[in-house]
Amino acid sequence: MKYSDLIHFDPIETVVQLREADRAASAKRLVETFAISNRMGEQLTELVFPQLQFDVPADNKGLLVVGNYGTGKSHLMAVISAVAEHAELSSSLTNPVVAEKASLVAGRFFVIRAEINSSMPLRQFVMETLQDQLAEQGVLFDVLPEDQVKNHKDVFASMMAAFAVKFPDKGLLFVLDELLDYLRSNREQELMRNLNFLRAAGEFSKGSRFRFVAGVQESLFDNPRFQFAADSLRRVKDRFEQMRIAREDVAHVVAERLLKKDAKQRALVREHLTKFASLYGTMNERMDEFVRLFPVHPAYLDTFERVYVAEKREVLKTLSAAIRRMVSDSVPTDEPGLIAYDSYWQNLKDNPSFRSVPEIRDVIEKADVLEARIQQAFTRPQYRPAALRIIHALSVHRLTTSDIFAPIGATAEELRDDLCVLMPLPERDAEFLKTVVETVLREIVKTVSGQFLSFNRENGQYYLDLKKDIDFDSLIDKRAESLSDSQLDRYYFDGLRRVVLEDAEAPTYVSGYRIWEHELEWRERKAGRSGYLFFGAPNERSTAQPPRDFYIYFIQPFEAPYFKDERKSDEVFFRLTQRDNDFDRALKLYAGARELAATASGSNKKIYDDKALEYLRTFTRWLQDKLTTVYEITHQGKARTLGELLQTLFARAPSRGSVRDYVDVAAAVSLSTHFTDTAPDYPIFNTPITRANRGQAAQDALRWIAGSVKSKLGAAVLDALVMLDGDQLRPRESRYAKHIIEQLGAKGEGQVLNRSELVSEQAGIEYWTRFRLEPEFLAVVLAGLVHSGDVVLSITGKKIDAGVIDQFAKLAIVDVAQFKHLERPRDLPLGALQELFDLLGVPKGLIVNPAKRDDAVTQLQAKVAELVNKVVLAHARVAELILWGKPILSEQEQAEWRQRLGELKRFLESLQAFNTAGKLKSFPHDVTTIQAQRSGLLLVREVEELVELVQQIGPTTSYLGKAEAVLQAGHSWVDQMRERRGELMAKITSPKHRADAGFQRALGQSLAELKTAYQDAYLTSHGQARLGATGDQRKARLGRDPRLKQLQQLSTVEMMPTQQLRDYQNTLFGLKTCFSLTKQDLDADPICPHCSFRPVEEPFAGAKVGDRIPQLDTDLDEMVQSWTNTLLGNLLDPTVAGNIELLGAGDGLEAVESFLKEKSLPDPVGPAFVKALQEILSGLEKVVLTEDRLRTALTDGGVPCTVSELKERFGAFVSDLTKGKDASRVRIVVER
Repeated sequence: MKYSDLIHFDPIETVVQLREADRAASAKRLVETFAISNRMGEQLTELVFPQLQFDVPADNKGLLVVGNYGTGKSHLMAVISAVAEHAELSSSLTNPVVAEKASLVAGRFFVIRAEINSSMPLRQFVMETLQDQLAEQGVLFDVLPEDQVKNHKDVFASMMAAFAVKFPDKGLLFVLDELLDYLRSNREQELMRNLNFLRAAGEFSKGSRFRFVAGVQESLFDNPRFQFAADSLRRVKDRFEQMRIAREDVAHVVAERLLKKDAKQRALVREHLTKFASLYGTMNERMDEFVRLFPVHPAYLDTFERVYVAEKREVLKTLSAAIRRMVSDSVPTDEPGLIAYDSYWQNLKDNPSFRSVPEIRDVIEKADVLEARIQQAFTRPQYRPAALRIIHALSVHRLTTSDIFAPIGATAEELRDDLCVLMPLPERDAEFLKTVVETVLREIVKTVSGQFLSFNRENGQYYLDLKKDIDFDSLIDKRAESLSDSQLDRYYFDGLRRVVLEDAEAPTYVSGYRIWEHELEWRERKAGRSGYLFFGAPNERSTAQPPRDFYIYFIQPFEAPYFKDERKSDEVFFRLTQRDNDFDRALKLYAGARELAATASGSNKKIYDDKALEYLRTFTRWLQDKLTTVYEITHQGKARTLGELLQTLFARAPSRGSVRDYVDVAAAVSLSTHFTDTAPDYPIFNTPITRANRGQAAQDALRWIAGSVKSKLGAAVLDALVMLDGDQLRPRESRYAKHIIEQLGAKGEGQVLNRSELVSEQAGIEYWTRFRLEPEFLAVVLAGLVHSGDVVLSITGKKIDAGVIDQFAKLAIVDVAQFKHLERPRDLPLGALQELFDLLGVPKGLIVNPAKRDDAVTQLQAKVAELVNKVVLAHARVAELILWGKPILSEQEQAEWRQRLGELKRFLESLQAFNTAGKLKSFPHDVTTIQAQRSGLLLVREVEELVELVQQIGPTTSYLGKAEAVLQAGHSWVDQMRERRGELMAKITSPKHRADAGFQRALGQSLAELKTAYQDAYLTSHGQARLGATGDQRKARLGRDPRLKQLQQLSTVEMMPTQQLRDYQNTLFGLKTCFSLTKQDLDADPICPHCSFRPVEEPFAGAKVGDRIPQLDTDLDEMVQSWTNTLLGNLLDPTVAGNIELLGAGDGLEAVESFLKEKSLPDPVGPAFVKALQEILSGLEKVVLTEDRLRTALTDGGVPCTVSELKERFGAFVSDLTKGKDASRVRIVVER
């Protein structure tokens, strides 16, 4: 099978010139042969045609057609201009949608085409071309010299005025090709002038019938060559739209014209390629694209488009030549047989004009060197063709980057898939083929000694390295293989120093040893712990003094020393136990590069250093990727992986995820118990406190206490020391403060508590002995107790009591931490009084300052009086806490609350005696007694809140109670209401639930939900029981219906079943209407204010009242027919037939005869017809049979009964009804 059997080859070997469209025959051919992709079709219909049309006012602009050489740019411009010039050509467009939309512009323009290859100014070229061509059509206008023109648009305006006289119904389209080449040749001032004219042409398109279309090889506005004119370009861009010819459009031309296939050919191609699809990553998924473009590989077009350095590359012409050479060849059966982008390398080499481009020439020279080495010295001949293809592919790829020295190329996988390379394989597998490609690549590198070819380990890409005339990688490889295990251990530690310490120059703690000070976060307490980190075993380190809280050891992975693990609680060992080839290679290359860098100089040294950093990144990345599984962490003889450690309670993974972070997490988790055992009562901070910020945190806490700046860090310290209650300072609640108060209380009168009794040294570091807490935090606790009036602090040169608490804002934390002693305050019992003032909400500073104590007493007594009144009122209201008719509190709770409120009242009344500052000296209550009253005050507030709650929800509960009586029993809302009421009452009567801060909010929400649910349910029931506006109209129409009027007229005839009509009318006119109710109407009252609908009194009958109107309409039809049949039956009865003949001539007789003939009631039923019926039927006797009488007669004698008994009873009943009457004249009418 040959390639010619699989494609209809239509070569594109000439370049279309824009001006070919000047000839009508050529224009038609160009339109008929232009392949339009879906994307290009959208651009034509959504962008080009709307911009060109002038029938609908729009913001019309100029148009730039952007496409590389050989992509069909000139052909596209020729097609657009041909359709604009010749209306009949729109039907020749190959895309039906585009052909239909082209009616906007088809035949609407006089077209002038031009290709600019001149050096004259753009304005001169355009205007002279327009002037010359329009003169041939009799359109004459003057073009003044540029230096005499104030505005270019004035010239366009005079031109279009003359044009409109000759062509009143047409627009003028000017199409210019090769504009970018022309602009590139401009000098700076020329370019500015030409861009200014171009902008004017685009601006003039708006509001006129002049249109300007130009072709450029690449986007004019993104071209780096014109960046010096960025402002001018931006103004031009505002007045031009761009239509780009993309890779998809080129692919469409290739598939639909160059390589067109019928259905059978596509099937054969698919069958051929499917044999190889499993070998290539995306072929199977992109099979349709491979089939359409066969034998061109889709990646050919992608890569070709990116070869930016070769400007005049003509993809369609290049592909045509390639396919012409192979179209008569047989399709190979052992490989896909695709044209891949590596084949373009020969075109680049053979084109002399390309060699004049420095970048291409440089790549060609280096590629020739590599190709020669492969031809001469490649050690695997069977792979030599593939190796040459790879060199060609990388050479082409080198020209797709803006910087030909960038470390960017193609991966082995991309080379496999984009070249569809195929070599002898023992098994047909994509991964195996990739491995073979990698083998070939390594063999290429080896053959050329790494010259001009590099591998980027970061992205896995091979690339032509044009500056690589020395094979540094090979030298590093050789040096790496010669290193001993001890050297590898040294460089392992060197790498760890950079990634664990994150500082290659971090000074060691002891000179000559690999030991550093290190800090870990005690994660449970968010506090920093100080220790040491050592690279090596315990018996290799110096004695670190002073001892710290922990020791972290990294053991050598290649030549581990012997040592005895003493299983100390403060030691953690890190061992790299799961090395692999990737790690060993990365470390060896790093070590080799560092070794060579140490002996190199100049630029070579920098290259080795850069290589070392590259390998270090690989080393670090390996650690980060595998850290959780490759390291074994041992603590007290127990070994676990980092991954296992991270599964423990406090071992949250670090946020940054660096190696150091993971090491710190592993060590901290292992040492957590040790830290707790060492300092079990250490505070728990809510923000990390480390060695670096500890002093600042304590300083901020001092300022907070002094009433200065209240920072978050200071608040965090106070909160951890349990000295805050919300945002109020209450140090006496702290266990740390209580310890100091106890120790000071144990002292005799006049004795002090010295610093040495609180602080001691441990391994040369001072701690608060009792809690192993840093002295800075002890200083904070002491300052808090000074604030509360419990102690006076003596520091060098001064004493600080509660009266001068603001001094703490001025003192350094180190000075406060070096206090001398503390003592009890003299004068008033300030501690208890401050607690009292704090409890009652009176400023504590008043009692501390002797000058303001009279004011303090005044405010205290006012507050006491206020609280006594509140307590009395709360005591009385305990019994008034009723909801839904039930007490909220049980009898036991009521008694308990009254007792507690009584005790609080007595305490408050005892304070009324202290109405002067002097009396406060004999204040009898201590801090404990005062603190005990807090619960009583909270109870007063709870009673007030419950009273407020009852008042707030009372209207809603009343509403819901009334609503419950409105809906019928068994309604789902009623059941829900009762269930929810039980739940809410259970919660509100429960002290536990009442104390829940969210309960009241939830209660209000629940009641609101019940109210809303009721309103929805009521509205539903109301809608079922009441007619809306439409239903009311339908009811009114039935009430006025001619059929009903017929029956109403006939109801005076004695023989008619009038009760049936009365029942019908009662039903119809009994339907109630109300269409004014809204949900808002039910907010205040649960009953409709317009119709007072109560569902309990009008239970739902199973159908909406509105749905009964159609049935009533049907019933009316049936009733009319029934009455008609009754009349016909009676009138045709021989007994009364003679009476018709007795009627005198007149309207009555005519109406009756017409009725008998038509067998339908007259409309309307006139009086004459009714009177005639009455006379005719007067001889008949109406007997009414009711349902109740019939039921009584049939059941008389008992039921059940036999059929014969039922017949006998019915016969006797009928005989009784007609007794004494002429049976032939009796007419029985059944009524309810």
